[in-house]
Amino acid sequence: MSRLPVVLTLLSACGAPAGGDGRSPATEAADDGPLDLRVEIPPIGEDGYQFLSPDILVEPYTEVTYCYFGTYTGPEVGVVSLKGYSDPSITHHAGVMGVYDDDFPDGELVDCMGQGEGGMDIFGPLFFPVGVEAEGGEPFPIDPYNGMDWMSLPPGLAFRMIPGQRWTLDLHYINVQDRQATVKSGFNARLVDPGDVQAWVAPAMFDAGRINLPPGDSEVSFDCAFEAEYDVLSIMAHMHYYGRSFTVELVHASGEVETVFEIPEWTPNYKEWPRIQPFELGSLHVQPGDAFRTTCAWTNETGEMQPDPAEMCTLELVLTPLDRPLVCIDGQYIDQGGP
Repeated sequence: MSRLPVVLTLLSACGAPAGGDGRSPATEAADDGPLDLRVEIPPIGEDGYQFLSPDILVEPYTEVTYCYFGTYTGPEVGVVSLKGYSDPSITHHAGVMGVYDDDFPDGELVDCMGQGEGGMDIFGPLFFPVGVEAEGGEPFPIDPYNGMDWMSLPPGLAFRMIPGQRWTLDLHYINVQDRQATVKSGFNARLVDPGDVQAWVAPAMFDAGRINLPPGDSEVSFDCAFEAEYDVLSIMAHMHYYGRSFTVELVHASGEVETVFEIPEWTPNYKEWPRIQPFELGSLHVQPGDAFRTTCAWTNETGEMQPDPAEMCTLELVLTPLDRPLVCIDGQYIDQGGP
């Protein structure tokens, strides 16, 4: 599988702490035992599906990323809501990622901090935020008790989930306490019958590929052309800490060029709290032969080259009608092996 960023930050540890002392209001152990930072995750009904981690023990003063694997075994469904639950005092990010192989069995929890190295894939999200707006650059509002839902889809639209879809929870925790902590994360999806879905939506990732950042000012620009007709429902940008600006232009097949998304002054905070721009259905329409031109600019003042993955240049979209994720790396579409 190609190199892909894991950037669906549905839950950020940098929001307001869960309790006055930074602990979850969930039941805590004695002061000489692990902190209990498991939040209550509501049960689901017949119209729901749950992506749920086991209890995870995080050592004091450590940063860890775990992947927990599962498989959806129900009938074909549409997903119209995805609420995330995790304690923001320790959770840096949590996301539901697509898996298209059998390297790790269901129920296995693995250390995946080194995704992209040693043959381990980097998993791409099954869902992107859609229909919601975020200014970016500052913590998202977080409600870890009633869940945070980043889907607001027009009626009749849904993400598609089919029997046998493998998934992993990508779980990044940072424990700044001097005690062990027990954590648990989960997502509750609300499902609809495919007969009620007029069109599918799916994420698309347009990426520049590996970036070895030279000293000083530099810029990368790449085109990903559309092979079908789509409406764009959401745009989200991803770079890291050296970023200077991020621009997306729609290059029409006719040659006309228009700017559709721009962050003229990038700050490091956009890495953790990206700007999200929603679009009304039909307001940003692309045709076969049109392309999105993504331009990332950086300033590297270290005096030395910063090797990949110090920087990235990734455009993240939600498109419709589309029934499976799309991945384009520097102008070339990559088959992830999905349905």
